[in-house]
Amino acid sequence: LDQVTFYEGLGSVGDKARRLPELARALSAFIPGCDADKAAEAARLAKADLVSGMVGEFPELQGIMGGHYAKHHGLDEKIARAISDHYRPQGPADRLPGTAEGMAVALADKIDTLVGFFGIGEKPTGSRDPFALRRAALAILRILDEGQLRFDLGALFSRAAKLHGFAQPDAELPGFVTDRLAVRLRETGLAHDRVAAALRPGDIDDIGLQIARAGALDRVLDSQQGAALMAGFRRAGNILAAELKKQAQTLPEPDAALFETEAEKSLLAAVLALPDGIINDTDGLARQMDALAGLEAPINQFFEAVIVNDERLEVRQNRLGLLQMINQRMMQIADFSKVER
Repeated sequence: LDQVTFYEGLGSVGDKARRLPELARALSAFIPGCDADKAAEAARLAKADLVSGMVGEFPELQGIMGGHYAKHHGLDEKIARAISDHYRPQGPADRLPGTAEGMAVALADKIDTLVGFFGIGEKPTGSRDPFALRRAALAILRILDEGQLRFDLGALFSRAAKLHGFAQPDAELPGFVTDRLAVRLRETGLAHDRVAAALRPGDIDDIGLQIARAGALDRVLDSQQGAALMAGFRRAGNILAAELKKQAQTLPEPDAALFETEAEKSLLAAVLALPDGIINDTDGLARQMDALAGLEAPINQFFEAVIVNDERLEVRQNRLGLLQMINQRMMQIADFSKVER
């Protein structure tokens, strides 16, 4: 394999075969039931069949023949199957690798390829993608999603970059992956505006949480509560935008002592029930979405009962500050300004 060039600037296939075991071993920690030693051995041998006469004659058998050769030489069944499956999935109709070790090797192979080609500047442009990097990213996302795997993909990219000899992964790679994630989510039936609202571009720390957020947000917005909530959010945003054009000063935090109605008090309580800051787990996400749904009634009652632009400056500023808090807390959950309906 040292005599087979992988790509100019990325060394030989032998170099790739020496990188993959470390990545597969690291990935095995996040894949239930994965034997790290067997995953690493499968990764070391995954490309060996490329120099066989059979694959030279029939390139479509790469990986498949490697599995047969592994069995023939008495290697463990898990190693053989991981070698056979490590190119999977090769498209939306293809199945995932059938074993935990196969998933580890498949992910290692695709992560190594993405980091490598981006690292030397060979990135997809427009419809041009000669190294099938979009397909590789979508395959990674499918394995993470359908395999229900949770790990920091950015950390694995950093590890792969060091194995390639790069200081760090290319800065455009995380955004490229979240763009592919948006494509995948739209293909599952989620509306483009809700996907855009839910995803955080370039955030690949926890792809599973990104997917969960998109699905949860879609369910909230599909409800009657969600439609009314969006109407309240837009109304609050329009009032804020109009008032902030008139004044340069920063709005104050709402002061409960200045509230004159129960509607104001209820709205502040509902806003404060929204978890503040970034949510990093699915339980927290569920609580966040429950609190978001619970904001609908208080925000609409507020607009029915309260005149925001009160003649008294202190009262008006206090109510505007409350609307600003709603906007800030909701935008921590998702970019609701991108929701079209």
